[in-house]
Amino acid sequence: MKVKFAICLLIALVGLPVNAQLRVSGQPVGNSVNLGKCSILVDSLDHHLIVTVAGMFADDFHRVTGKSIPVAGADV
Repeated sequence: MKVKFAICLLIALVGLPVNAQLRVSGQPVGNSVNLGKCSILVDSLDHHLIVTVAGMFADDFHRVTGKSIPVAGADV
């Protein structure tokens, strides 16, 4: 019984289309959000990994778009 279920599940999952590709565009789209005008806020009570990840995200954003997002908050 479990084998039949696993086979049916596998067949169903193989048939699903994969549309995980994202497009990064320099032109704004009607429902887009302009992240170039925002900043990432961290708090002094946040775990140090949160501050690290915020900085890493800002670096990645700069590499992809060429625009900088400031990381602001206490102890940054």
